Amino acid sequence: MLRLLFLLGCVHVAEALSTCTQYMCEEFSLMGDGGIDIVGTVLLWVSHIMLLLPALMYTLAIGEYKEPTTKSLMCHHLDPLLAEKEIKTAEQVYEVFAKCEDPVVRHLGFFMITQARQQGAFQFALGLCIFSNIILMPPYFRTPIHVIIGTLQIIAGLTSRTHAKGGPLSDLVIKFGGAKPGEVADAEKPSDMVTLRNSKEFQGASNGDAVAHFVLGLINVGLGVAFLVIFLDYVKEAFKSLI
Repeated sequence: MLRLLFLLGCVHVAEALSTCTQYMCEEFSLMGDGGIDIVGTVLLWVSHIMLLLPALMYTLAIGEYKEPTTKSLMCHHLDPLLAEKEIKTAEQVYEVFAKCEDPVVRHLGFFMITQARQQGAFQFALGLCIFSNIILMPPYFRTPIHVIIGTLQIIAGLTSRTHAKGGPLSDLVIKFGGAKPGEVADAEKPSDMVTLRNSKEFQGASNGDAVAHFVLGLINVGLGVAFLVIFLDYVKEAFKSLI
């Protein structure tokens, strides 16, 4: 239900921004008829949606800055061990680290959680940057933000792809004591990380997340190229004015 409301909100905001952008762009036309035509309207509308989605999600990451275990708790339904131990609250996450007998693990956990908080700050700032681009920048300068966001989404998708398939990045599951995809646990050296990799929930979520990131990334890169091709003359004139 919350996801549906979130998407509906994005659509309504995008419609308002699309109307605003059309008003800003009455001075030029995509097809030479003196105004924004249907192709331009659709392109702007899709552009707003594709920028609003990451803008809202990154801005909401301020919650991770307040409570840096937020994303760790989201993994509860993906990991059989976390589900079995019912690690569902921030207090439980901190308790696991605090009660760990190995002080090295406690210290590593402290710095990892601290970096998660810093990541929340960076994501929040990135979300504000995207909102600023949507509101303040004319459409013919949309290429950089679409290409940047698309590249970010594709790179992020490689992480999930690696979790599911063992590549192309260094396989963290193996580094944490697991095995390659499809391998069974060694009876003499059982590993909970092998159980994690072979779980349907983890595999399904990893594959789904990778596909979603790749699709969104390619759409954003495509939009960036489209804006560059359509508004190439305006971009040239803008750069000439800076020289």
